[in-house]
Amino acid sequence: MPVLALTATATAAVTRDIEAELGMTEAVRFRGSFFRPNLHIGVFKKGEHDGRRIRVQESIGRLCQARRGQSGIVYTLSRAAAESTAEYLRGLGIRALPYHAGLDPDERTVTQDAFIRDDVEVICATIAFGMGIDKSNVRFVIHRDMPRSVEGYYQEIGRAGRDGLESDCVLFYSWADVVNLERMTGGEETAEWHRRQARTMFEWAERAGCRHRSVVAHFGEKIGDCRTSCDFCTGDDLLAAAHPVAGTRVAAPASSRDHRRDDPLFEALRALRRSLADERGVPAYVVFSDATLLAMAQAHPRTPSGLLAVPGVGPVKLERYGAAFLEVLRGAG
Repeated sequence: MPVLALTATATAAVTRDIEAELGMTEAVRFRGSFFRPNLHIGVFKKGEHDGRRIRVQESIGRLCQARRGQSGIVYTLSRAAAESTAEYLRGLGIRALPYHAGLDPDERTVTQDAFIRDDVEVICATIAFGMGIDKSNVRFVIHRDMPRSVEGYYQEIGRAGRDGLESDCVLFYSWADVVNLERMTGGEETAEWHRRQARTMFEWAERAGCRHRSVVAHFGEKIGDCRTSCDFCTGDDLLAAAHPVAGTRVAAPASSRDHRRDDPLFEALRALRRSLADERGVPAYVVFSDATLLAMAQAHPRTPSGLLAVPGVGPVKLERYGAAFLEVLRGAG
C-alpha cells in the first residue's frame, strides 16, 4: 500500500469533519512539526556530482566504515541490491545483513532481532524493513537508490535519531532510478500515481535550497532554512568526511558528530550496557539510550544521587543498573 500524506488543508478539513461528527466545539488541538534538526541530510547525484565521480557502493562502504559500531540502515530498490550491498559491506568487515520480502519469514525475524540487539551493525533492506521497529539508536540512514516518494523518504529517514542525537541521512539518486521505479510499478492500477510520486521525489532531490525547508513544505509546513542540518546550508560533504575504504586515498577527517566513538568512557558504558542487555535478553537501548550514556560520560557522576540526575535515569533503573554503571564511572578516574 502506498504511504499517503495529507496536505495541511486536507488535514484541517478532516479535523473539522471529525469534530462535527462528534459534536465537539472549541476542541483543543495539538500540532507538531515535521522538522527534525538532529537529522543531517546530504544528497548526492549518482554519476557526476559537483565535478567528481560518485561510485555509490564504494561511497556507502566509506560511510559505514566511518560509523563502525553504530547502527544504520541502507535502503535499496531491489532485493538483489540489498543482497549485494550487504555482501560488499561484510567484505569490509562490517556486520551487515540483507532484509527483503524474498527471504524466509523466520530468517527475516532473526535478522530483525539481531539488528535490534545490536548484533548487526547495518541492515541493507528494501522498503519492507522498518515498520514497527522501535530502535532509538539508529545513527544513519543511507538510500542507495531514490525512494518511491517524498512521503516514503521522510518516513525512512525518520527511523534515524529517535533518541534525539545527531544522525546522518544520505541520499543517492538519479533519473535512472525514476525510470526503474516506473518500470516496477508500470503494471499496477496506481501506475500514474506512482509515476507522479517518483518525479516529485526527483524534483525535490534536484532542488537547490535548504533540504529541511523543502521537505516540510511538501507536508504543508513553513519554516526558515535549517542553517545547521543539511548539506546545502552547512556546505558539509558527508562523503569527503568519511574514512576511505582500504586501498583508497585518505579522505578528510570524520565529521565532528562522530566524536562519541572516540570517547573511551562512552565506549565502556556501551559495553556494559550490551552485557546487561544480553543477560536480560532485551535490546541494549532498553537498558539506557545512547543519549543517556552520552550524558553519563559528560557528567561523570560518582554517586547514586548524581547518577539519578542524569536524564533518562529513573529510580527503577538506578536500582536495577546503578551499581554496575557507577563502578565503571568511578573507575574512569
